[in-house]
Amino acid sequence: MKKIFLASALLLVQTCMVAQFSWNNVGAGTNLTVNAMAADATNNILYVGGVFTQAGTVTTLGIAKGNGSAYSTLGSGIIIGGGINALLVMPNGDLVAG
Repeated sequence: MKKIFLASALLLVQTCMVAQFSWNNVGAGTNLTVNAMAADATNNILYVGGVFTQAGTVTTLGIAKGNGSAYSTLGSGIIIGGGINALLVMPNGDLVAG
């Protein structure tokens, strides 16, 4: 019972955090599928992950970050069989991808 309560509380917190954002178009999007998005409210960054090789005008492998006007790469990207299916920004700002 406690686990369900904690999961519900976490979902409520995440929903409230997302409600703070005003979504803007970030360039031309990606050339293939986006499976996951995560917002970093502290740094005003939108992370996208999936199966793609281009985000906006930037060549990237499966992951990119948008700052509200353009995308940029995260290192050399992430190459995994099914692409990135989940993203989470941790309270300390670290990004977890899976």
